[in-house]
Amino acid sequence: MRPTRICSLSLIASAFALVLASSCKKNNNNGGGDNISATVGATNVSGAHTQAAYSTYLDMFLIASYNVQGKDTTGFFLTIPNAKVGKAISSDTTFLEMDYVGSNGADYAAYSQNGHVTLTINTLDSVGHKISGTFSGTAYASANDSVLITNGKFSSSYTKQ
Repeated sequence: MRPTRICSLSLIASAFALVLASSCKKNNNNGGGDNISATVGATNVSGAHTQAAYSTYLDMFLIASYNVQGKDTTGFFLTIPNAKVGKAISSDTTFLEMDYVGSNGADYAAYSQNGHVTLTINTLDSVGHKISGTFSGTAYASANDSVLITNGKFSSSYTKQ
């Protein structure tokens, strides 16, 4: 595993811990429209449970969304650095990361040295703590196993850490 991937994973783990720590403060039943959805290959995938956090220390958002059907769990994780409304960011030039866990259990990731993801923030309400945007990319589980992710959309309220 490359050092940048280890660093990236530790940032995600830290941010995810923040999301989990704040989950008891937030109803995550998606009654408010919090969601991540996208087309993965030819399949539409949408999370039923979504949580988000913003780290003031890292200037980074983490949005996690998952869905459980029977014994299968699918999920998206977006790590969004330096969010600016209307400006597309890329994993080629930032710490932007997208992870998709498929129903087959494979973890597909797109980050600076693996795959590619582009994301645009459409709205960012720092008073009401809401964020939304779009994303797309190619994520890899291994050198020979990738997925094309298109039509990605996210919308979530978030806690500030």
